[in-house]
Amino acid sequence: MLERSPEIDEMEIAATILGMLLIFAPIRFIMGICDYHRVAECLFSKNCELLKLNWTLFGPGWWARGARIYEVSYSDDEGAIHVAYLKTSTWGGVYLSEDRIVSLSEKNLRVDAPLEYFERRKLDDEGSSLDFVEVSPIKTEN
Repeated sequence: MLERSPEIDEMEIAATILGMLLIFAPIRFIMGICDYHRVAECLFSKNCELLKLNWTLFGPGWWARGARIYEVSYSDDEGAIHVAYLKTSTWGGVYLSEDRIVSLSEKNLRVDAPLEYFERRKLDDEGSSLDFVEVSPIKTEN
């Protein structure tokens, strides 16, 4: 009987791994490009703009078969910037989860400015006001 040397087995294993890498790496690259366009189209249909798309190995729903998980940043139609996790697959749709706003638009910041003013002038523990000036109502003449 012919015996195989351990060097041949190691060479076969290395060639098999290299062959699989040469086959699956381009497929995964093409799937990533398709995912990017699918996500950008989905967000565009909701009047949003894709800012950043990063693949992540473990995210919400990572155990789902055939699904790829991404961390996505996008701006909505009001200019607020969102960060969310996104799940998609080759034949499936685009599903967002844990969507949170990380930055408001300039318009929304101006609206929230008076709220910040009043929050800074909250009452202290004794009930007296901190740096607060009482304003009397404006009298109008009839």
